[in-house]
Amino acid sequence: MAHVAVAKYADGLPLYRQEDIYRRDAVELGRNLTAGWMGRIGFHLEPLAARLLDHTRAGLRIFADETTLPTLDPSRGRTKKAWLWA
Repeated sequence: MAHVAVAKYADGLPLYRQEDIYRRDAVELGRNLTAGWMGRIGFHLEPLAARLLDHTRAGLRIFADETTLPTLDPSRGRTKKAWLWA
């Protein structure tokens, strides 16, 4: 689960691509399964995210970055413009 999460969020590797990679090695991990994993990981990391937000808000300044990136839009069969805020 950790490998899938790091590949998705740190390496930008979408779940559908990871599904194909695992399938080549004869490992069937459906997107529903891996999406469920991401939901559970998010739930368990919520206290950490809240603590990080409190720590960030306690600083003298908050810096932000707004970046666009292409994101798959399965309903249209192509990518669309998405936003990433950091």
